[in-house]
Amino acid sequence: MSGHPTTGEPTPGDSPIPVTPTPVTPTPPAREEALSVEAVIAQARQTQRRSIDGIARKLHRGQQPTAEQLYEMLHAQTLGTWWALVERKIRDAGGDQGQALARFLPLISFCLEEDDSTPDVSLSVGIMTPDVDHEFTFIHLYRAMDLIRRQAARTFLEQAMSLAPTCPEPEQAPSGSAGRGRHE
Repeated sequence: MSGHPTTGEPTPGDSPIPVTPTPVTPTPPAREEALSVEAVIAQARQTQRRSIDGIARKLHRGQQPTAEQLYEMLHAQTLGTWWALVERKIRDAGGDQGQALARFLPLISFCLEEDDSTPDVSLSVGIMTPDVDHEFTFIHLYRAMDLIRRQAARTFLEQAMSLAPTCPEPEQAPSGSAGRGRHE
């Protein structure tokens, strides 16, 4: 068997097709290079589409996506969803970008302040049966998704703060649920 020892993916010397990883996570512009809200939304949409297409191509070819590709796709999906909600709120608010962003900044900021409620699997001792192994897998996936959501929140806030002066400073998040799609 050739390729990566755990994923089976071709290594650079194994594949006749050059594999050039392209980062799909956008880098927020410097403060002096402020983008418009529309440009950030378009960039998020494009990044989301590109990362999903990349995963779909791999799956269509029967290849397993890498952890980096899954991370990039989930990060882009989260950002794309949040910016799509901002875009919808701007439309509903009659074009008031400041009002739309003011609505979402506290909710997104809340993702950074959430307590980590994922069980620590290192504290569990016992025999790994298929059921326990399956449960540990889900615990790790939920923890990874929480971390990706936190990183996406940081990126979202950086992007929002880099916008033209229509962007207000984030307020304190309201107590209670911020609409987390958690594994309850």
